[in-house]
Amino acid sequence: METRAHHLLIGTFMLLLISGLFAFVIWLAKVDVDQQYKRYEIFFEGSVAGLSEGSAVRLNGVPVGSVLDISIPPEDPSKVRVLVRIEYDVPILEGSVARLELQGFTGIAFVQISGGQRGRALPISEDAGVGEIPSERSPIQQVFEEAPNLINEAILAVNNVKELLGPDTQQRVANILENIDILSSSLAGRSEEINAVLLHLDDAIIDFQNTAKAFSNLAETTNDVMNTDVRKTFEQASELPGPPMLWLMN
Repeated sequence: METRAHHLLIGTFMLLLISGLFAFVIWLAKVDVDQQYKRYEIFFEGSVAGLSEGSAVRLNGVPVGSVLDISIPPEDPSKVRVLVRIEYDVPILEGSVARLELQGFTGIAFVQISGGQRGRALPISEDAGVGEIPSERSPIQQVFEEAPNLINEAILAVNNVKELLGPDTQQRVANILENIDILSSSLAGRSEEINAVLLHLDDAIIDFQNTAKAFSNLAETTNDVMNTDVRKTFEQASELPGPPMLWLMN
């Protein structure tokens, strides 16, 4: 009897737990149904890698919705159509633009909406019930589009480095080092001759300096003599009677 009561208590508890979970799920579903959204489509040019259904939609960094669908429009396969839903009371104004951005370093992309300050609300088509938000290219799209070129350039750079460090280059470097070693050994063996040449060079420099100094002294002496003799000559000429030219002719 006691065992049956224990089992009955456990069964009742499980039923209540399941009923509570079921009621909670219904409540969440009702909240989601009651929540009203506006739908917009965005046409991106190029790759939307990293974006998927359920990705976040943000307005100036604030989460306001999510991505509903990603498709390629048959009329223009160069573009990607992204359908998003945004909370009804969030103002999406004329002048707003959408672009793709990365969330940290995870590689997961999201739609970032910005602009449209103090303007009219972006119109929504009454027939389709969908508005259109203009898009702009973002750095993430440029990265994904230029990634193949960057990879090719990196491979080319690696190949160039390999070629630079190849056997031929290594042999040239080895030859240069060998020549430097031979030159060093030769200079080391003739160190006495080199020292003698350097000593003679020092003596020659000293002799040149002395000669230059002697020429400088001679020039100063000649200058003094010339100044003195010329001055005396002109003084004597001024004391003679008659014109100086007549005295010189006599």
